Formats: sequence, C-alpha cells, structure tokens
Amino acid sequence: MSDRQVHPALVSDELFLAVQGMRTARRTQGGDTRRYALAGLLVCDVCGRRLDSHWVNGRAGYRCRHGYTSARGRPQHAAKNVYVREDKLLVELRERLLARPGCEPTEMADLLRRRGQVIVCTGSSWTLEDAAGLPGRITPGFGGMQLLLPVE
Repeated sequence: MSDRQVHPALVSDELFLAVQGMRTARRTQGGDTRRYALAGLLVCDVCGRRLDSHWVNGRAGYRCRHGYTSARGRPQHAAKNVYVREDKLLVELRERLLARPGCEPTEMADLLRRRGQVIVCTGSSWTLEDAAGLPGRITPGFGGMQLLLPVE
C-alpha cells in the first residue's frame, strides 16, 4: 500500500462517490433495500481495516473481523471482533458534529468525506480522525476499497 498516489485516477472523484453510494444500497432476498449511511467511513482501531457493513437484528451495523472469516479460522489469542450499531453511532455523531436535529445521516457522511475524516472505532468508543493522519493503515477510499484518489 502506498502513502502517495502512484497512478493517475481512472475515474473522477464525483463518479467514484456516486458509484459507491449505489453500492451501499443493497437489496435483500425480499427485495427491500438496506442502506448503510456511513459505509467506508469507519476504520478499526485494532487492525486498521475498514469496517464491513452488515445487517443484524433488523438494523444496520458495522463490524471488523480483523481479516478472519468462517473460512479462515481465528487463533485463540486474536482480538475480538469490533461491532458498531449505526443507529447509536449516528446519535453520538450528530452531537459531536453539532448537526441540527433533523440532519440526515447522508448529510453527516458527506460532511465527513468533505473534511477527509474517518471514524476510528474500538467497539466501545470512537474518535474522528483525519484519514490522511493514519498513514500505513488506510488510504482515502470508500466501501473498503483501497484506491488513492487525486487530491485537489
């Protein structure tokens, strides 16, 4: 992973963000659409990976399994998964951003993207940090993709 852009961008920032917005709206088997307002903006404080969006108990959430899956077993000493409920995070985020009461989750996510900020999660707490201030851990991309986009 590079700390600087190595290749020219294949698409514009606007097109990339528009496509990522489409990718976060996932359809269920019943045809409903699930939306994850903060997809691509949450980073695990334990391992530096972006948290995966997932649906659990009828609501949106995010998790990091630190690279382990059901196909790749977890050693006994490995860190526990990080889980974050979107609804609880949005309430706290609205307060920290001093956003107006009716502020939509997508507006808060757009604000973080414009500021170049990510939410770094431990599971029990979180902080807002500049994405550029986490060298070697993440790069400015969305939805778990590690793309380097040109900075204007």
